[in-house]
Amino acid sequence: MHDLQRDDIARRIATRASVTAELDAPHGLDGSIDLTIATHEDGPPAHVRVAAIDALERGETHYTDRQGILPLREALAARTSAEGFPADPAGVVITNGGSEALYIILQSLVTPGDSVFVVGGTSPNVAHMIAFMGGEIVWIDGGADLPESPNARLLLVSDPSPADGTLAADGAVERLATQALERGIEVVLDRSLSWSQFTHLTPLFSDPAITEQVLTVGSFSHAWDMAGWRAGYFTTPVTHRAKMQGLKLAMSICTSTASQYAALAALEGPDDWLIARRTRMAERRDEIIALLADAGIPTTTPSAWPPLLLDTRLIQPDDEQAAAMIRDACGVIVEPASHWGPAYRGRCRLRLDASVETLREGIARLAAFHNSCG
Repeated sequence: MHDLQRDDIARRIATRASVTAELDAPHGLDGSIDLTIATHEDGPPAHVRVAAIDALERGETHYTDRQGILPLREALAARTSAEGFPADPAGVVITNGGSEALYIILQSLVTPGDSVFVVGGTSPNVAHMIAFMGGEIVWIDGGADLPESPNARLLLVSDPSPADGTLAADGAVERLATQALERGIEVVLDRSLSWSQFTHLTPLFSDPAITEQVLTVGSFSHAWDMAGWRAGYFTTPVTHRAKMQGLKLAMSICTSTASQYAALAALEGPDDWLIARRTRMAERRDEIIALLADAGIPTTTPSAWPPLLLDTRLIQPDDEQAAAMIRDACGVIVEPASHWGPAYRGRCRLRLDASVETLREGIARLAAFHNSCG
């Protein structure tokens, strides 16, 4: 394919993304502003899109190895190992996003009647998965020890938290993981927001013996703006490998070939795009927090995008009612944070990957309403 043709395809992909963003525009038919959806204004970066095009050009349109293409598994094993979670390519499975990765792990381990310790919070769809499997969530404060539970089967920790984007306190994850492993409880670490941290990653574990037993989950959605590409992964110890890989095969055979090559390009491509995106998102976070502070609305400062929590208890102590009041009174849609766990009651959640203009307009409306409630 000539360069002009490739450029034309790239433009069409970019145009389609723009049209999709317009269809998903934050202004509803009633003039409301939705701060709970992303606008995908940044990417994916050009080298990621080109990698997908090149894969199609080479005829990479059929099933891959069921675990995922070897170069991507090798790149992920190298990346996760460098970040403190040793992995072998044979123990890496490429999935249709982080959600499928978590589903496969949970479905493989949780049986009816099992208790699942969840630290801090988790996305509503993961809570639904656990309920569907007959498990029961036991919510855990990251600063506390694991309670006694004869039915405890699994410890799920997300760091950074998908609820508010914050990191666990130093040593908390290792302490809880050690307690769980000593009781024969499986440990799953959801690292889906790790690559969208505003600062460099720091090791979570000092003991290599722990990291070798932890299952990890990750996603390309937030850091590289690849939510629609459905590229995620999990790593697993050799003892769990066969069952989980078999479930992936039964569910979806393999992840889209083009998406896998796009994910590979994200890992192996230049860092400048992600560094620039990190800078933009940090500037956006700081601006929005400052605007909310000027309006007298406290926030939780996240260490990773996209979530940002605002304290809405001055509007209404119940976050479900607060979100409804905000929507009805000023046409701004935010999510009750209690959907992500009981620790977040009294707060509402918005996304920093909404466009700057949308955020500014939404915050201006919210500030005017908040001041009227004083």
